[in-house]
Amino acid sequence: MPTWRRLGGALALLLLACSPSRRAASGRVDDLAALLPIAEVNREVGTLDFGTQEAREAMVGGWYPNERAEDGTTYVWSKGEVSELDFFLAAPRDLRLEMRCAPFLAAGLPQVVSVELNGRRLTNLELAPEMRGYAVQLPGTALAAGTNRLAFRYRTVTEPIRENRHQRLAVRWDLLRFVPVHQPAAEAPRAEKGGLYLPFGSEAVYYLELGSGGELALARIERRGAGSGGHLLVTAQAEGGKLARRVLSPGAAATLALPGRGPRLLRVGLRSVPAGSADRGGGLLLAAPAIRSARAPRLALAAAPARPWSGRPNIVLYLVDTLRADRLGCYGETKPLSPAIDAFARGATLFERAVAQATWTRPAVTSVLTGLGPLSHGVQTLDDRLPAAAVTLPEMLQAAGYRTAGFSTNLHVSAATGLAQGFDRFELLPGETRSDAVNRRVTRWLDDSRGKPPFFLYVQTLDPHAPYDPLPEMRRRFAAGVPPGLGATDEIVRTYPMRGEARARRIAQLSALYDAEVAGNDRSFGELLAALKERGLYDSALVVFMADHGEEFDEHGGLGHAINLYSPTLHVPLIVKWPREAEGRRVARLAQHVDLLPTLLAAAELRPPPGLPGTDLYPLAELPAAAPEDTGRAAFSHLSYAERQGMSLVTGGWKLILPLSRRFGRGPELYRLDADRDERDDLSDRDEVRAGWLLARIRRELLLAHPAHAAERVPIDEETRKALGALGYL
Repeated sequence: MPTWRRLGGALALLLLACSPSRRAASGRVDDLAALLPIAEVNREVGTLDFGTQEAREAMVGGWYPNERAEDGTTYVWSKGEVSELDFFLAAPRDLRLEMRCAPFLAAGLPQVVSVELNGRRLTNLELAPEMRGYAVQLPGTALAAGTNRLAFRYRTVTEPIRENRHQRLAVRWDLLRFVPVHQPAAEAPRAEKGGLYLPFGSEAVYYLELGSGGELALARIERRGAGSGGHLLVTAQAEGGKLARRVLSPGAAATLALPGRGPRLLRVGLRSVPAGSADRGGGLLLAAPAIRSARAPRLALAAAPARPWSGRPNIVLYLVDTLRADRLGCYGETKPLSPAIDAFARGATLFERAVAQATWTRPAVTSVLTGLGPLSHGVQTLDDRLPAAAVTLPEMLQAAGYRTAGFSTNLHVSAATGLAQGFDRFELLPGETRSDAVNRRVTRWLDDSRGKPPFFLYVQTLDPHAPYDPLPEMRRRFAAGVPPGLGATDEIVRTYPMRGEARARRIAQLSALYDAEVAGNDRSFGELLAALKERGLYDSALVVFMADHGEEFDEHGGLGHAINLYSPTLHVPLIVKWPREAEGRRVARLAQHVDLLPTLLAAAELRPPPGLPGTDLYPLAELPAAAPEDTGRAAFSHLSYAERQGMSLVTGGWKLILPLSRRFGRGPELYRLDADRDERDDLSDRDEVRAGWLLARIRRELLLAHPAHAAERVPIDEETRKALGALGYL
């Protein structure tokens, strides 16, 4: 079950923490008991039973999936030369590490395992051929209060052959135990009426955004359980600052000033530390734990500026499937791939930082047409369908008197997926792989629509989606020398296992074919704009040029899309020509798919439904460039495809990527986008406060998001399966 689906039980507490009653008249009060659901929780775990989900949460990298033997015991094989895991200690002390494991026997070679603790080598163990127990002393001087890391380095690793299921194996792990540590694990912290209970050996860590000042207030620290020892360790650290520590004993109230000045991000840890083994059954109750501070500043949007048009304009939404932003000249591409789009942008409003809500078509377009993120509209997987009860943008415009038409070349946007709702006329054109053919159908519809009420026209073209088969002229200009047929689906599939120079050469050829298809689509878009102008429709219309997602060419080890949440597939072009707009401008502020619905409804003088996450982009575009960036505005994106589940958050020039499944990735990644557009320098270990704060925001989003309507599950029929396979989805 995905992690986010297990978080719902804490929703009421979180809503309480975010309610207006928690705001002080002169500032802000954060109730730490109510905010526990989005805190980072750590606890001492004495036993890791490999093969279970509980153990998996500690395993950082170098492990194959969980397995179960015929006798019911669980285990995990090591993966590659090193396996790593993390474990938490409330306080450092001498421990004994007990392990049960067995080597993979490879041609009689002995297996030697080097055990490292926090980067320090402790010992080498030569393993016996069978499953056996081993013990290693972990000195308290090498351990840390908080998170510790164990690494197991293997002298002998098998080659991936049929006998070992094409895996790189060294050791089969059954059990690992820390002695003496509370068995099997310390209880997790919990919120109680009027307070926060921290069992001994546990910790709750909060990441908060504060204004000026700030203090931690505890009405009382009360000890529970047998024994007489134990204390509360409070740690606090502002982003970029030093870690401050304070030890508090039970029996009194406490008020502590928090480090840092002015608006800042802050990490506050509350750790319940036992005095000895006799205290492990108890804990500390913190009565009314709260953080008080001034409100963090926010950019307030002014009232919507006067618009240079009145009434309800015709609206054209032109969506290019699989077009990454950086292949357009107006977004920085140096090759002449997009002269028509670039000319269009010079007379329109270009959003430089537009983010897709998903990296494949079905959930992304559902976000465009509903104004909701994937966690809310519920369309996340290949067999999810938007239910009829959901209300879409074309339905809202249709109800207001618009005539609506949709032309789609992708099976993910069809009546079968629920995305044809609200269109008076909808044409699915899965065989039309080139946008010039789509144009002919669109222009016929425009001719049939003359003199009728305002219209909403949705056009989704498939080029440059794989397979890559560009126009001959564009192939000669941008992919000369690429062998014929190399862009076919089966050839793309053959690229996946390639490595080294062969892979790099093939990726470059596929990228050139992609460029040629971008150029072909650019020509078609220019021809459509010319058709609008010939019919006297262009100047008064609102025209949107955008993409549903991008495409990766090995920038992060992948080819295609629906594989990760990096910028090649998540950063999309978004260019809006407002009615009567002639002079172009560039907007550096964050924009996203869910902004389209409120933007287009506002342009048509219609009120969007309440509670949507997006905003009208017109007032945002009218803000002066010198106005400060609103760090509260955020773009959440989600991926759930082929067991890869993850979320990302972009806000204030930062981006965090969070795996929600092991197949997606190892751990959170943090990037500063203004200095690292290619997302190469992961800062998650160097700016833990920023990473923790963004992670807490994702946790909050997971808790608060709930499907507005349950997505319908529709099995994929054989004909659709073949068509999706041709597009590389299956």
